[in-house]
Amino acid sequence: MEGQFPPKEGERILQDLMAHLKPEKTILHQSVTLFGEAARVFDAGAIEGTALLCRATLEAACYVFLYRDWSKGMWWRFNPPRTHDGRIRRVRLEEMKRAIARRGVLSDEQMAALGRIQEDGNLIAHVAAKQEVAMVSAAQEGDISKARLWLTRDEALRDLKDAANILQTLLELPS
Repeated sequence: MEGQFPPKEGERILQDLMAHLKPEKTILHQSVTLFGEAARVFDAGAIEGTALLCRATLEAACYVFLYRDWSKGMWWRFNPPRTHDGRIRRVRLEEMKRAIARRGVLSDEQMAALGRIQEDGNLIAHVAAKQEVAMVSAAQEGDISKARLWLTRDEALRDLKDAANILQTLLELPS
């Protein structure tokens, strides 16, 4: 259309994902909302924000996939992870990744992408400590150029595309 710009790359990826969203999959709404934010901040040039939001998107999606389901009457049934004495416990992404892998719902490539997105998000979430370790390790190895200090636009775009791919897979699974 005349006078309209084509959607930016993040917006295009989001639109493609939204085309697969089914009403019965609104249980993943938090993940889809976070992914929308990741797409928007990518288009705004916030590379580090994209990495953090892609990680948060997939952590939320894994949690919901593992610990929520539908009961009769279209209500969610919450099944939070619990300790042996019945208290609700916090579960980390690493544990959820193992559970997802055991269920075999994601391909090997998607599992590798999930791990990479977790690593990229952690790089930014813990930037000071990660940069310090990278600089000290690289200096000890004698090649400071090997220190991974930030993410590139291409790395953030890969995270965004792979997060969309993983979400799409989870959206297409039967309820």
